[in-house]
Amino acid sequence: MLFVVSMTLGAVATAQTGPGTAGSSTIDAIGWMNVRDSHGVPLANYVFATNHGNVPHPGNAALSTVLDLEFAGFMGIEVTSIWVIDYAVSFHWLDLIAAPLTKVADTLATGRRACHPRDVVSDTGNSFPA
Repeated sequence: MLFVVSMTLGAVATAQTGPGTAGSSTIDAIGWMNVRDSHGVPLANYVFATNHGNVPHPGNAALSTVLDLEFAGFMGIEVTSIWVIDYAVSFHWLDLIAAPLTKVADTLATGRRACHPRDVVSDTGNSFPA
């Protein structure tokens, strides 16, 4: 049920394209990921359009607060999952592994003698039985 409701909220969301437009807001927690839609609008600029209520209608204010919180949670989950998939497919994470392995490969390429366990043991005075 929660999945259907959150998908419905996402379908109703709208994006503000201009900076500083009336009622525009950004979701700061997901802005650093710089995930954009097909028109180049950052998903952090998406807002959920609802009636925020006023003094004679406090029920609308309470409902819009709940909907805004649910929308922020939905956007956080969706944008984070899109960012993780993009990061994994981009292979930028391989730099964390490639840098140390490149140093190992450079060390091996400089002509250092390959180390065999038998050589290490014979240097310490012990030897393997033949």
